[in-house]
Amino acid sequence: MRLNSAAKQIFVGGVHRSGTTLVQRIMGSHSEIYAGREFDFTKDIAALRRRLHGGHESGRIADLVNKDDIDKAVESFTMKLFERALRESGKTILCEKTPTNALVMADLCECMPNAYCILVLRDPRAIVASNKEVARKYFAEGLRPPSFCASVSASIKDINETWRKGLAAAEKYDRVKAILYEDLIANPERVVRDICQFVGLDYEEGMVRPAPLEDRQNHVSDQFWYTKEELAKPISDNSLEKYKQILSPSEITLVERFVVSYPLVQHYGIGQQSPSFLDHCAMLWSKFNALKIIQKIRARLRC
Repeated sequence: MRLNSAAKQIFVGGVHRSGTTLVQRIMGSHSEIYAGREFDFTKDIAALRRRLHGGHESGRIADLVNKDDIDKAVESFTMKLFERALRESGKTILCEKTPTNALVMADLCECMPNAYCILVLRDPRAIVASNKEVARKYFAEGLRPPSFCASVSASIKDINETWRKGLAAAEKYDRVKAILYEDLIANPERVVRDICQFVGLDYEEGMVRPAPLEDRQNHVSDQFWYTKEELAKPISDNSLEKYKQILSPSEITLVERFVVSYPLVQHYGIGQQSPSFLDHCAMLWSKFNALKIIQKIRARLRC
């Protein structure tokens, strides 16, 4: 069975630790949707597309291809990569979840006319707290965590970049839908029905009782991100206030003052007060502490 190029594609993205895995579980519980593990390379394909467009605009490759040729080739290449997985699953619709998809949702809408994007938003304090826990696991094993979660300041930077690009795409393209993690937890059926209507699929009751992601523990880094129990638990709200137990009051203040607010996220109470001089000093201290730990890890690995 060859992949139908006219079939819908669904791309889920958002800040790391914002609930994108839960959305992927939900979408994968639909009878028509294949939702595999993170692909990771959508951002790189989008970067290649932009380079090719730049080559055309400069005239360098204008006699070889036009922009439409480039976009069709990028769409075909992207979907070709998933052809075997879709065929073996017996499903017809791809749902690809990688957090960094949020950075390239505009590109996906421009070059893939059948692509629908779901941008997941979450309380930034909860995101930073979750990243902090992940970083602790890496540090405990003497390993360097991914840059975006190595410190509170790095997590804030990741949130700001992801929200800026993701929300800009949502404002410009009607095939990008932003959802709030807290809304999904509070009223899963309503939110999932909205998502199904958005992508043009029938809602199925089993979607709010998503199946476990049993294939997510086969990579060495998976142990730092989630347990098998977390990948199997039902939709619940028992983690919404957990950040208060993980972040210090000063760290919460940094998130509230340095994360940029947008209309969709104003209710989180961020950006209401400008950072003070002491806040900027605290941000630098956060970076410095993370750097010291990373340098110790490097030194240990060299021994």
